[in-house]
Amino acid sequence: MKKLLSLIVIALFSFMATAQISQTINITDAGTLSTLASDYLSTVTNLTVTGNIDARDVKCMRDQMPLLAVLDMSGVSIVAYTGTEGTVGTSLTTYPANEMPSNSFLNPLTDSGKTSLKTITLSTTLISIGDYAFNWCTGLTDSLTIPNSVTTIKGYAFQNCSGISSLILGNSVSYIKINAFIKCPSLKLIYCLNPVPPTLENGVFTEWWILAHQYTLVYSSNVTDVFVPSDAAVTAYKASCWSSCFHSPFPGNIIKTETVTAVNDLSLSKIRVYPTAGGISIEGLDAGEKLTLYTVNGVQLQTLKSEGTLTILPALPKAVYLVKTAGKVFKVIL
Repeated sequence: MKKLLSLIVIALFSFMATAQISQTINITDAGTLSTLASDYLSTVTNLTVTGNIDARDVKCMRDQMPLLAVLDMSGVSIVAYTGTEGTVGTSLTTYPANEMPSNSFLNPLTDSGKTSLKTITLSTTLISIGDYAFNWCTGLTDSLTIPNSVTTIKGYAFQNCSGISSLILGNSVSYIKINAFIKCPSLKLIYCLNPVPPTLENGVFTEWWILAHQYTLVYSSNVTDVFVPSDAAVTAYKASCWSSCFHSPFPGNIIKTETVTAVNDLSLSKIRVYPTAGGISIEGLDAGEKLTLYTVNGVQLQTLKSEGTLTILPALPKAVYLVKTAGKVFKVIL
């Protein structure tokens, strides 16, 4: 009997350790997440936040939610905050509105990133992403999408995010600062929706040091393809700093047009299509609407009808798919 009870206890703890705890919270007064979510700070794994937040709430997500893995911030507005309780430490700091705060998920005291975080959906009102915002977030493994509202990605923002394999840069991204994506060895595919090449500071994708008054490559990018919206954009990117920022014998050759003209901005539609552990999830369709799954080369894989609130299409990982529904085509990278 004692052995049986021990097995039950072990099984219970194992279940608790792997259980998905989902919560949705609306914040009216920025800075109050820690109080509003006090009952589940230590257990929540999937969190959807709406309303108004500031750097204090982001710090709460970083430091007080140890199991947080899936974070949806698409419905929040980040408001300005000046104080000593934000993400960069205890010094008096001003955090701008509509910016993912500096050190959002990199604790400056321990210099460690939030490794539990696997999926992040950013606010659709963001204008910029702060310095070191996601540095050392090695758990991020899904395709990273920078919303169309973002114009600037600041220094070291995604440094050491070793799990990111693909990056979608929204059509307003115009400036990416130093070392924003260095030491991301899994990053191979970049989709740039802006036909005008964003300005790149030194070492955005490839780290360089100056030794003996010469630039010396110390860390190579593994990017193989940079997709842009049109042939005219290919010409513009090749004529810019993008043609020489990747370590390749012929770096300009990796810049090319995509098989579809653009990756849909899902924030402008009620339909959300995104990768999950079980395959491809589709939200926002009415029950019975037709869904068709294709390979990136247009080969049809399956057709089915939506189940309504949430439909999951089984799909193999490490591949790129097209999902066609409601007259739109969505690209999903697993």
